[in-house]
Amino acid sequence: MNTERAQWALQRLSQLALWVCVLIVAYLAFLPSADPIGASWDKANHLFAFAVMAWLADLGWPAKRQAPLRWGLLLGYGLLIESVQHILPLRHFSLLDWVADGVGILIYLGLKASWKHLWCLLAQKR
Repeated sequence: MNTERAQWALQRLSQLALWVCVLIVAYLAFLPSADPIGASWDKANHLFAFAVMAWLADLGWPAKRQAPLRWGLLLGYGLLIESVQHILPLRHFSLLDWVADGVGILIYLGLKASWKHLWCLLAQKR
């Protein structure tokens, strides 16, 4: 398989995986929850889910000019989840959950930058 075709396949697979994640996160976010506030790993779940979705969005739509749109749409999705939870029984709007979504995206961006920096250092040693 040539490089261009492999890149195209990776982008399409990443796009599909992102949409699957979006649906799974929505399903989990809208399930009734009887857990008291703060009694779970809720913030860690937000961090992980949005870091993974940021990674998939970056792979699926890699153009640098699209980056602000990617991160804005993901943050908007997080806000939509919180807004819907506000009207659901046994759920509530949490600004901290939305902040955790944004921090998850920042964690991904930090890991990406670190990986690129490490890769450049290794390439210089060759």
